[in-house]
Amino acid sequence: MQKIIRDVKIFLSITGIDIFSAMLISTEIVDIMRFSTPWKLVSYVGLAPSIRESSGKTITGGITKQGSPWLRWILVPCELVAIKYDTHLRIFYDRKKQERPCYSHSCNCKRVACYCMVHAH
Repeated sequence: MQKIIRDVKIFLSITGIDIFSAMLISTEIVDIMRFSTPWKLVSYVGLAPSIRESSGKTITGGITKQGSPWLRWILVPCELVAIKYDTHLRIFYDRKKQERPCYSHSCNCKRVACYCMVHAH
C-alpha cells in the first residue's frame, strides 16, 4: 500500500496526470521498479512499435497493442493535456506530427510513460 501511495505522488508530479490517472497507472503497473528501463515499461503498456524482419529487411509498423489496454486508454488523455501545458512535449509532438502524422500520439504516450519511469527512479 505504501508503494502505491508513493507511486501516485510521483505520477501526480508529471504534467497531464490527475489523481484518477495516477491511481489507475499505479494499480496497473503495480511496482514501477520492476522495469529496468523505460522502454520495457513502454513495451509492457503496448506502445512499442511492431517490427518485422525478413531476409535482411526490417519493417517497422504501428504499436503492438499487446499489454494493458487500460494503460493505453488512460495515457492518451494524459498526453493530450501534457502537450497543452508542457512546451518540451509540445515541440516533440509537433516534430513527430510533421514526420508521421498517424504516429504522433503514440510517440507522445511513450514519452509520458518514460517520464513516469524516470520520475519513479
